[in-house]
Amino acid sequence: MDATDTLIQLKSEVGLIYRNILHEATRFRARLPTPSCFTQAFNKAFLEVDEKYPCYGCGLGMTSREWWHMVSKKTFDYVEQLDYEPGLRRRLDGPLGDAVFEVLYNSVFTGTEAWELKPGVLDALSRFKMWREEGGPMIAVLANHDERLHQIFTNLGIADAFDFVLTSREIGSAKPSRSAFEVAMSRAGVGEASLCMHIGDGMNTDVIGAANAGWHGVWIPHINKDDIPKDIDPDLIFSRSGDLFAVLDMFGLDPFFRVISTTRYNDERGNFMDEVRVYTEDDFEDEGGRLELPAAPKSWEGPGRL
Repeated sequence: MDATDTLIQLKSEVGLIYRNILHEATRFRARLPTPSCFTQAFNKAFLEVDEKYPCYGCGLGMTSREWWHMVSKKTFDYVEQLDYEPGLRRRLDGPLGDAVFEVLYNSVFTGTEAWELKPGVLDALSRFKMWREEGGPMIAVLANHDERLHQIFTNLGIADAFDFVLTSREIGSAKPSRSAFEVAMSRAGVGEASLCMHIGDGMNTDVIGAANAGWHGVWIPHINKDDIPKDIDPDLIFSRSGDLFAVLDMFGLDPFFRVISTTRYNDERGNFMDEVRVYTEDDFEDEGGRLELPAAPKSWEGPGRL
């Protein structure tokens, strides 16, 4: 399985997160531009750094922390409106910029402040986990991500759902490269590519990459973005699915008592959250068979970080 936008997603646009942490660092005194300005700057910075130093700097004598520090600095550099706030640019080029980055890298983007599970993922992974324990296939993650993904999964309460998790930073190869899928096969101890399936939201990275490696790809497109690209090879064989439950249904495993959520709830901080739903089958009466969300931090505790 893929990770971002398949299993997990950002709670808000990335620019809002960058803006909020910078605002916090200035004790909420600075006048800052809209989140979209930060998002556009981040996207530009990310693409530039990724093109020059692929796989988060792996094999280039660069740590992922150094890689992301470069992205963070470029992001703020590209927000030209910050020049209008007296003294802010100078402070960002010094200790303030380093402090903001440390919070973003070590705290915000490693846990529940920035990340959340996609709707239904907790229940679906519980069913996948049950299937595996009944003799089903291995369940693993192959993601274009840095090594912090392990901590993110732990903080979101789903780390135990997988046999292993591979990130592009750790294996030195990113999807859609064939070598990334071959590393996953080797780790799983599988010699026949046709026995492997990869599930993800990226047509190029997940579906086409899987097909080129001899795997079967399952595409879970974003909502309202499910049109198949016109330049796709007409001979490409893949499956399209609405969510992980629909993947289970391919194997006759979608539970009849599945809860379909039509309402998203807000937590005390205004972030979207989903109710913790668990299965009621006898198989889930034992401890350890069920995946549960960790307790959310309380806003009044305060971060105490900047």
